[in-house]
Amino acid sequence: MNNKNNLFWHTNDYSNFRNLDDNEKINFIHKYFKNNTTDFKWFISQDNSRESVKPTLLNKLSNEIQNQIKSQLLLIFPEDLITSKRATYERAHEFVISNYFYYSNSFRDFFTAGGKWKLNDVEFPRIIWTIHNLKNNILEILNNPSDDIKNIAYENWKNNNLVLSKKSFLNDYLSIIDFIGKRHFSDLLKKSGIEKLSDIFK
Repeated sequence: MNNKNNLFWHTNDYSNFRNLDDNEKINFIHKYFKNNTTDFKWFISQDNSRESVKPTLLNKLSNEIQNQIKSQLLLIFPEDLITSKRATYERAHEFVISNYFYYSNSFRDFFTAGGKWKLNDVEFPRIIWTIHNLKNNILEILNNPSDDIKNIAYENWKNNNLVLSKKSFLNDYLSIIDFIGKRHFSDLLKKSGIEKLSDIFK
């Protein structure tokens, strides 16, 4: 993220955001949209004559909507979120705020709440359970994607240096999942007898 107009330009910006109280978070988001967007945002007051609509906390949404959001983010930002190391949430959180006007006090907890998940008696990071649990949602998006989702996903997949055919959105995504599996979970996959990470979608 090297664009100075991005909501969380520096990692420190995201860390600071997390430490704000709810009212400060709302003011931060409103200020960003007023100063950095030219498109009309119905939820941002254009003057002081009426109150702006407040962004919505993700955990206040129905489980169905939360799962849909998680599925989209796991599809668009797989390398940020699916890792054996510390996940990077800045881009995903910015996407949710910018596109849906939702936010979270703890994006990590929104995804995994930490912990482990046992698969074939081998402990995997909890994010692997999240993917497995949402596999039908993710596959539905992959098999019936909007043009916007495809364009956004391919744009964000550029950093992985994989050559993608762009003939099959599904196959390209599974290739990225397998790339992530080899990079971060090869030992765990071997111990569990799972050939490749994309097998969790079966």
